[in-house]
Amino acid sequence: MGVVDWTFYSTVYGGTDADETSFPALCARAYDVIGAVTHWVDETKVMTLPAPVPMLYKKAVCAQVDFLSINGIDSLNETASSG
Repeated sequence: MGVVDWTFYSTVYGGTDADETSFPALCARAYDVIGAVTHWVDETKVMTLPAPVPMLYKKAVCAQVDFLSINGIDSLNETASSG
């Protein structure tokens, strides 16, 4: 997977909405959303950009994990079909 793992989510970001069991699936979907929003920016290149860009990218993925954990993965489908 990408640069965000359970340890980053739970300790650095301080995420509490997802549990360790559901985190991998939520994170995979979060990467899809962030990828679509950033026009599929190359994550490895993002990590080489000056601070604070890499940390903001990671936090965006974590925030999306929280959103999906609170609202459910199906909320993405509901949002897409209502727009």
